[in-house]
Amino acid sequence: MTKSLKDRTSKKKKSPRTTNVGSPNIGRLFINGKPYLRVSFMRNGKIFQKTFYEHLLGGKQQTLLVAEEWRDQITGVRAKLN
Repeated sequence: MTKSLKDRTSKKKKSPRTTNVGSPNIGRLFINGKPYLRVSFMRNGKIFQKTFYEHLLGGKQQTLLVAEEWRDQITGVRAKLN
């Protein structure tokens, strides 16, 4: 017995679930139980995406700072003044 075309094409890969970190265009995901941040956005039809691993950058806060800095550098946004 063969499966119908609908049965064969309906199985999609599960995409990782993104957790909002409170910063635009940055999501928190997990690979093999290790958390990371993914910055992803589009400008003038070009997709910009970069991954920042928490275990390599010293934790959540440091990783978020590095990810925001990269995003701001690419988009041309100036850093917030304290």
